[in-house]
Amino acid sequence: MSSSSALRLRSAIERCQVYPVFQPIVRIESGAVAGFEVLARWDDAEQGSISPAVFIPLAQNAGLLQKLTGQLLERACREAASWCSAVTLSVNIAPELLQDGGLARMVLDTARATGFTPSRLCIEITEQALEPVWLPHARTTLELLKQHGVKLALDDFGTGHSSLSRLQELPFDSLKIDMSFVQSMLQRRESRKIVAAVIGLGQSLGLSVVAEGVQTPAQLALLRELGCCLGQGFHYGAGLTAIQAAAAISSRRVVQAIHSGRPLDRSPNQRLAQLQSIYDSSLVAIAFIDQDRRVVGWRRDSATGNMVAGPVLHGVLPRSERRSEGNHGRIPGHGGHHGKKIGRARFAHQRRALSQHRGAESPMQLGGRAERAFSVYQPQIPGSRRQVAA
Repeated sequence: MSSSSALRLRSAIERCQVYPVFQPIVRIESGAVAGFEVLARWDDAEQGSISPAVFIPLAQNAGLLQKLTGQLLERACREAASWCSAVTLSVNIAPELLQDGGLARMVLDTARATGFTPSRLCIEITEQALEPVWLPHARTTLELLKQHGVKLALDDFGTGHSSLSRLQELPFDSLKIDMSFVQSMLQRRESRKIVAAVIGLGQSLGLSVVAEGVQTPAQLALLRELGCCLGQGFHYGAGLTAIQAAAAISSRRVVQAIHSGRPLDRSPNQRLAQLQSIYDSSLVAIAFIDQDRRVVGWRRDSATGNMVAGPVLHGVLPRSERRSEGNHGRIPGHGGHHGKKIGRARFAHQRRALSQHRGAESPMQLGGRAERAFSVYQPQIPGSRRQVAA
């Protein structure tokens, strides 16, 4: 944009003409509103509605970002202060603002002045803030905010250059899956694997996971199957005014809930869905075994919605075969710490035995490319006793 646009933006900020809207963050299982992300909007008298992707960098270059962020935070907190106390408010903070030693005090003073409880506030940062050049000052600021109950989310997860070890650098409460993965996961296997892996990672670390960019019911259905608890995107609404946001909270939901006839169940149904998405097309087959050593199938009973138990594992991998020596499989827990190996000569027989029992929708996907390897994964669920792995 031109220098005149920068001058108009400066004038708009001084007159408080850049305003917040509220995009719902929704519980996928129930459709209820969990919170809102604050988004900036600017309706210019000359050029009409201008995208934040245009005027936010302009504000950065003109040295106006701190003032703009403060204004948006103050207006958003004031509007949301009277909403249900369980509803959170998420605000994006640029990495350069985290270098300001006064940011934490500004945020806390704003919450206090508007009557907004700090524990309802979530600060979203991108992976750029975890880079070494930004991290020391960012840690000081964010740890101070955390001491006052403010939540911390890692935004656009998977698009930056940080390693997974950086998740230990700051006390995150949630991860947000970047919309580019969510919107392409139905078409691209790689995106689906990334989404499944991030959801599983968040669950393993005890973090909430928010899927950004949800646009269609099909995307929403897959996210639910994978165990994602929160969604955000045009499927729920782009950006609501404060009045519309309050109405959405009062109605308890912004879209119709997904009625599956069964409660959200991350083990084993959704963990299996995650693993299948991650290992799809690889030389591995995945299933669960219960405490009676039965293979738990992927097919659900139409009446109860429960998973169907498959063949007894002894019938699939006879004990004599588990003890045979070979180079292509090992079973921990049978004959020593490292387990025994399954010989190649017997693998085709075992594969045929599995195929006879598995059924059309079984997770035992032992196709032609799985001739040389397979695994049966047993999660840590009540009554489980051992794991079988290739």
